[in-house]
Amino acid sequence: MYYASFFFITSITNATDIYHKNNFELYGELHNNYTTYKKLMLGINDYKQNEINNFINCDKAVFYYGLHGKTKISDKLIGFSKWEYKTLLLDKETSNVIGFTGIDLSHLGSIDYGKNYTLLYDISSFTKVIPRCSNDISDMSLDNISSFTNSMLTYRNSNVFGLIKGLNFAIQYQGHPDRSVLSDKKSNNGYGASISYNFNDYLTGAIAYTNNTSLMWQRPIIKNIIDYNDFKKHNNINYDDQAFYVGLKYDQNNIYLAAIYGETNSLLPFSNFSPSKFDLSIYDVTSRVNNTEVVAQYTFDCGISSYMNYLLSRGVIGHNDSSINLIRYLKLGLSYQINPSMLAFINYRFNILNSEFYRIAKMYTGSIITLGISYKF
Repeated sequence: MYYASFFFITSITNATDIYHKNNFELYGELHNNYTTYKKLMLGINDYKQNEINNFINCDKAVFYYGLHGKTKISDKLIGFSKWEYKTLLLDKETSNVIGFTGIDLSHLGSIDYGKNYTLLYDISSFTKVIPRCSNDISDMSLDNISSFTNSMLTYRNSNVFGLIKGLNFAIQYQGHPDRSVLSDKKSNNGYGASISYNFNDYLTGAIAYTNNTSLMWQRPIIKNIIDYNDFKKHNNINYDDQAFYVGLKYDQNNIYLAAIYGETNSLLPFSNFSPSKFDLSIYDVTSRVNNTEVVAQYTFDCGISSYMNYLLSRGVIGHNDSSINLIRYLKLGLSYQINPSMLAFINYRFNILNSEFYRIAKMYTGSIITLGISYKF
């Protein structure tokens, strides 16, 4: 059981200097893809099949565009900002991905405020070096929990004020989030911290901790599939997203190796669900998720790269404290750098989930073949 994905990714990164002193760059990136499927589960009609496909599919057509730039205030002060939007072309839906502004204080560090990535992304990005579907199934447990949210105040410092070479740290504060979903719960501020150390030019280790009130991506999903008041009657779960990540990466010559481990205490819905028909026995919510991911890549001098990606995501179900593998797969692939602007690749993902539970819950357990080409200029 498998599905094959054939997609073309076009990246447009036309950078334009609007003014030399105030160096602003306008950029954009267009993703176009086409996916074909086999039937995933037995006994699912076409309507249900479409719902499942939409949930785990790669985006059909997505356009990212934004503006980032710097302005020199003085010899030691530089202002900067970045704004990025995402448009689903087929659905004609546009959303703001990130948007922040800040100031660089030279050796004193930098500070910015706005919609930004949480500090977990500093570590989860270690394994984002290989081609992958833009809406991979793993997004639900690993990528999005370390994604972006509003009202983030972030301070970063490299080399500890110039005193310790290679040691970097960051702290982050999240203001009151939108209370539209958790309206009956006191809204707490969030916070986070991360530390990384460059042992040398090719080996880096990092660790991060965050505590953020339900990240933005979770709210509409959870709100649509469960009634919070009813859910809380049967569960004693902290609605704050507490997460701890640690990672290590090695990058020298033609070899890239990375491994990360993360533990999150958060509400994470899983299964391919129909929002209008929530059934706790089939569609469930985790109270804790443990993620382990490993990536290995070797690039030959001719431009061909071979890579391997292993991901295990294990969750504790909220209503009975039992644990289950949410995601477990091994991905093998090859890519070829045709020229500096064009990359072609193929990968095969072996899903290692196979039990009656996943069939009942309509969770896809087949293997996935992906063919793609990316073009940048």
